[in-house]
Amino acid sequence: MMLIMRLLIILLVGFSPIVQGVHFRGGTITWRPLNNTPSGSTVAVQVRERWSWNRGTYYCDDTTIASYGVIGAGYPITYVSGTTGVWSNMDTGANCTDYSAALIVSSGEHYETRTFPLNISVSIGFVNGNWLTNLVIGGSMAWSVVCRINTNLRPDGYINSSPIAVSLPIVYKQINIQQVHVVQMSDFDGTDILRCRFATASSNFNGANECDGVCNAIPGASLIQDNCTLVFTLTYPGVYAAAALQIEDYFSSSSTTPMSSVPLQFLFYGYAAPTGSCTTPPAIIGNLPNRECYIILRERSGRLGNRLFMFASAYGLSLKHSCQLYIDRNIIDELQTSFDMNLTNLLSKSQLNNLPSITRIENHCSYIPDVLHSNNSYSIELSGYWQVHKYFLDYMEQIKQQLRFKQSIFDRVNNFLEENINKNVSTSVGIHIRRGDFLLLRRTSSNKYIFNAMSHFQIKYHSVIFIIVSDDKNYCRKTFGQNKNVLVTPDSFSAADDLATLTLCEHTILTAGTFGWWGAFLSHNRLGDVLTDSKSDHTPLDVNCRQDDYFPSWFSFLNNTN
Repeated sequence: MMLIMRLLIILLVGFSPIVQGVHFRGGTITWRPLNNTPSGSTVAVQVRERWSWNRGTYYCDDTTIASYGVIGAGYPITYVSGTTGVWSNMDTGANCTDYSAALIVSSGEHYETRTFPLNISVSIGFVNGNWLTNLVIGGSMAWSVVCRINTNLRPDGYINSSPIAVSLPIVYKQINIQQVHVVQMSDFDGTDILRCRFATASSNFNGANECDGVCNAIPGASLIQDNCTLVFTLTYPGVYAAAALQIEDYFSSSSTTPMSSVPLQFLFYGYAAPTGSCTTPPAIIGNLPNRECYIILRERSGRLGNRLFMFASAYGLSLKHSCQLYIDRNIIDELQTSFDMNLTNLLSKSQLNNLPSITRIENHCSYIPDVLHSNNSYSIELSGYWQVHKYFLDYMEQIKQQLRFKQSIFDRVNNFLEENINKNVSTSVGIHIRRGDFLLLRRTSSNKYIFNAMSHFQIKYHSVIFIIVSDDKNYCRKTFGQNKNVLVTPDSFSAADDLATLTLCEHTILTAGTFGWWGAFLSHNRLGDVLTDSKSDHTPLDVNCRQDDYFPSWFSFLNNTN
């Protein structure tokens, strides 16, 4: 999260010099438990503070950083509200991590581990003075930066971690044109719903004045809370406007009370458009900290397996490149009939309609390295068949968190399994057999392969029971169901029920089609065996598919079949 501002050299050609006053330039406080599984009556929590200052007051350079020099010491972070007796003051002295000579800013971070009782909720704050003088609202006034720490157990039984949001301490914006600025938010808990709001002086979750002199300090600004997007227009050149935000996490979209609240305060600096002979606009050299890119998913191709590939690829690409994600409402509604998805910070349809250009990429099971840059676009729409695990495998846990089956589905499947399987004795192996349209395409895996794969597991494990899911269950009962150790799921089971059944099996046999692939990928047994055909045509478009793009490394091949 560290912003190395020494490498972000801002070229200020033809603009007014920065006007500096007193010393504060904003910051944040965040926290997380060192172990989110409750044990005993207390929990060790790492509290992180990051502050930015006038470099003239708190000087920092490369030597300061190399020697772990401390800036901004001598101020306390104090108790503000909530549970009493659990917080002792924490000094704001921080090791300098970065600086900018052009912005006249020094920034630093500091971490401390504090032990709290479980089931407490306390707000702490850095409350002091003063902000710089040259603010459109709040000049030379006091600051208040407030964070809520909460060790009450979440509904899932774990201890919460706070959200995190980042920004440069000073962001340049041209005056007299509407600006749209996205603040990047994230959360260690992965599935939480994140929202941001303007800090307020009263009537808030912290029960405190969260902003003091800079409450509502960007005139006319509006805020899209779900993706923390500020929309505003600056009107004064050479003058700053302070942004005071609170980032809050909710367990689910229906939750009305946040689990924690963390502050983020920073500055916008208004500059006039260049005139006369100056034609060079300001530029940030290096990786843009707020580079806007967009991943768009509107197409609903194929059946459930392919739609999961499309979702996972879009979601994985958005995480990899820190892009905003748009998913068509129909796709979300369809997936949410089966999965408890918690998608946050999605691009709205109105925002999508305002994008200047979108590059539509038709893919047929091909891996395109660095797909954004290779297409010279920061707005791409996925189309076709993105059946390549490399787009999302690095974010496997986040994908699996999004694709958690609804409890009603798990209850129905577990009832079926408990009625038919003694889990303490049997080793369960799930088999997906697709027929239907694959019969016409001659894409089905052979019965010989399936029987050989079953023999493989019966040799390797004792008391094996095979559970078959299929789009032709009558055929499967006639062909494989004569064996006492073979079950076929009920006809009443939906596709989601069948997929959930595969995920609850200890091992998996894959045949043609992507449905079984997802049963293995979402399996609750991460150490289970996944056996697949020696031929690679497990998708409708195998001519374009490379085995190592389609099959993860832990999928094994059964040779000498077909």
